[in-house]
Amino acid sequence: MNKKVMVVMLVVFTLSAMPLSGQDIMDRTRDIGITAAYWLSGDISVEGGTTEKDGSFLLRTFADFYLMPKLAMGVYFNFAPYSQNDIDVTLYEFGGSIKPKFMLDKDLALKPGLNIGYRLSSSDLELFEIDALGLNLSVELQKQMDNMLIHGEFGFLAQPAGGNEWADVTFAPIIYFGGGITF
Repeated sequence: MNKKVMVVMLVVFTLSAMPLSGQDIMDRTRDIGITAAYWLSGDISVEGGTTEKDGSFLLRTFADFYLMPKLAMGVYFNFAPYSQNDIDVTLYEFGGSIKPKFMLDKDLALKPGLNIGYRLSSSDLELFEIDALGLNLSVELQKQMDNMLIHGEFGFLAQPAGGNEWADVTFAPIIYFGGGITF
């Protein structure tokens, strides 16, 4: 997936969210959001050996559509450039999510989510080009602020299966935390 596709996806998410920007937290029919996060460092298993990925920036976008007032299904996109053994790698991931919504107060909601998707890691070195299963957990704390929602988010990205023709590449959950805006 190239940078043009990523830009188009961000524009579509943002434009589709505009009509709902004034909707109350309890009456929403969809949540479109963007999160800027820090993804911690962690160990990556490569064909039985272990290497470490450096901590890095993580950009998450999501579109959740409520099936009922307190249950949403949606789609998401993750983008994370990171370094591994002094090699630059870029992670792209898209997939589906399911998120219940728990109202903590009239203007505060908690949305834990299970996110399952297709992950592609690309690099200048062909050895680091990987297709994988992304299995992630996200937890959003949304707060109504006048005509918009802000949110804090933490969770993890995991890769239980994946690799390329030369090696299996997997990793246990690696935590991230960040914040953003929900339209």
